[in-house]
Amino acid sequence: MLLPFSRHWITQYLASVIGFMGAVVAVNQNFMGWAKISKGEFAFNEQLYVDPFLLSGAALLIIIGQLWLILTKAPTSAA
Repeated sequence: MLLPFSRHWITQYLASVIGFMGAVVAVNQNFMGWAKISKGEFAFNEQLYVDPFLLSGAALLIIIGQLWLILTKAPTSAA
């Protein structure tokens, strides 16, 4: 996102592919937590900051946010 060629279509394509693969992993991890909730077996980890359910939710938000930043078009000048 900081590099000058981050707006090139190849860079955006690679970022999209890798980002959506990461989002799939995060969603699968999060749904495994929801499956445990449905079975009645869910319990938060004693150390809340290493709980897989919360970490996967946070990772999903961060990945989607980064993809949104990469894929939004740069503002055009009014001149």
